[in-house]
Parts: sequence; structure tokens; C-alpha cells
Amino acid sequence: MLIDLMIESEGFTDEMIADNALTFLFAGHDTTAHTMSYTIYELYKNPSALHQVRQEIDTVLGDQQIASSEQLSSLENVEKAIKVSWFDIFVLQLFGGLIIMIYPNRKRLEFIQ
Repeated sequence: MLIDLMIESEGFTDEMIADNALTFLFAGHDTTAHTMSYTIYELYKNPSALHQVRQEIDTVLGDQQIASSEQLSSLENVEKAIKVSWFDIFVLQLFGGLIIMIYPNRKRLEFIQ
């Protein structure tokens, strides 16, 4: 959508459009990698949440190695864990260590019941 606007505006060169497309590609990859890493880190800090996420995955997937889109949609606890981690990453990027100083002993992922 943004790329379409850049093309239609005629104010951008082909090189500028290509640079922006690459930026979107690599920025998305970086964000995904950080979110996955931080989610795994947070789950291992909270064994109860990790157990529930693993149990949910085992229940939904069984012996399958690859999930269908319907199966992925039904992984509610996994989705919650990812959203909480993504929010934490966003807050840490905005406020740096401040949030850690305010909530040093705050347990994350307690929402999984």
C-alpha cells in the first residue's frame, strides 16, 4: 500500500522505492526474530505458562510436524504469549531500562490460566 503510493506520487526514483521495499522486508524479519526469541525467553522464565503452551500445541497438532492455518488459529495461549512478548519488546524499545526499573519482579505471562 505504501509502495503503491510512492509509485503513484512520481516523487520517488526506482532506487528509492527498491530501498524502501528492502527496508520493509528486513525490518519485518528482524521484528519477527526478536519476538520469537523474547517469547521463548519469557516462556522459559515461567514454567507454568511454558507447560500450558506445550500442552496446547501437543493437543492441537498431535504427531503432525506442520500446522494448518486452522490449527494455528486455534492456538490461543501461543497467540497470547506472542502478543505479550511483542508488547514488551515495543515498550522496551520506547523506554529502555526504565520499565525494568519500575517492574523488576513483575512476572509476565501470568494471564495463561
